[in-house]
Amino acid sequence: LYAVNTFGAAAGVLVANYLLLPWPGIYGAIGAGVLVNLMVCLRAIRLDGSAVEPDRPAAAVESADRSAESRARRDHVLLAAACITGVIAFAYEVVWTHLLAVVVGTSAYAFGDMLFAFLLGIAGGSLWLARHPAEPSVQLGRLARCQLGVGLAVVMTIPLWDHLPFFFKLVGFLLPGF
Repeated sequence: LYAVNTFGAAAGVLVANYLLLPWPGIYGAIGAGVLVNLMVCLRAIRLDGSAVEPDRPAAAVESADRSAESRARRDHVLLAAACITGVIAFAYEVVWTHLLAVVVGTSAYAFGDMLFAFLLGIAGGSLWLARHPAEPSVQLGRLARCQLGVGLAVVMTIPLWDHLPFFFKLVGFLLPGF
């Protein structure tokens, strides 16, 4: 559900950036967003009213309570790690948006494209995790390896950041009209 929601957010960035802002303008884009949010809200209220949770036997409730305490400790570590990961990811987004602004200028398009790339990565990662469930300790190891990989990639590309305008010029030469 989170992956689908985030893919929708990424699509919304593209629609807002390339259709709504140029066509009806900022007020039209905001109005369209309000209408879509209102429709989603009304649908969620209807779905919430129709959901009924079945009763659980007392034995199932007791065993769930005992295992919940042990899982709670592990979940706190995962939640803290996820929070730190989010802070780092959005710090990267701010830095990379400023780097792109040097090359393509400060515009809604530059910011929207960066936001789209981040949301697409978040959606893809959450879709992968949903298809590959694991115990919290395995998830924590995956998170650690991902953070290490991203950190190494950032450090290894730092010397290339000064050459970003040349890279964009090369891409423009190789892909005319793109």
